[in-house]
Amino acid sequence: MRSIKILRSARKQSTGMTYKLDKKFLWRSKLKIIAMGLVFIVAGTAFTYAMALEENWKFLLGIFFIYLGFKKFKELKYWEANNNKISLEISQDAISVSDMTEARSLKVSSITKAVIQPIHGKIKSIVIHSSGGGITRLEGFENMDKIASQLKGVLGESNVKTAKIFHR
Repeated sequence: MRSIKILRSARKQSTGMTYKLDKKFLWRSKLKIIAMGLVFIVAGTAFTYAMALEENWKFLLGIFFIYLGFKKFKELKYWEANNNKISLEISQDAISVSDMTEARSLKVSSITKAVIQPIHGKIKSIVIHSSGGGITRLEGFENMDKIASQLKGVLGESNVKTAKIFHR
């Protein structure tokens, strides 16, 4: 009973905004996975056929590429089933990213700066630097402009910079 009360009080204290992945980002990610899968399958099939004609044992390498292609398509099914479980929450105390397997949190007090990376007038990503030397990249979430403005409010205007040149 005591643990339930603690959990409820922890939920009430968390007053941050929660963001989900952007639909366009999901669509582009799925296309990339499909393209890579097709490249592996086509290249593997061509290589297997060419090596089999020469009766060379290297045709096994082509079979491996075909396997990698089918593994990419399996990754696509996993991505489609679990992409709605990825979320970002920003509160006064911490920035938390929850995904399919775990939740990671970065305390606001350990953040040294955040760099907003715009491209064509839209925010592409936000790179967060921590005092321990770690770098966290936020990309693909909906309402990236709201995320940036919320980070400015939490971190302070002086700790949030806008990059002049987009860096990958």
